Amino acid sequence: MPVVCALEACALKVNDIDSERMMLRVTNGKGAKTAVVPKQ
Repeated sequence: MPVVCALEACALKVNDIDSERMMLRVTNGKGAKTAVVPKQ
């Protein structure tokens, strides 16, 4: 399961939160990749 580190969490913007699907979009994450992470 993907994990969001503190620096990625600090960089989140309102547009990165998909409340309908309960997902977070992390841009420029590990390996400069974009990931969609389930919100827990």
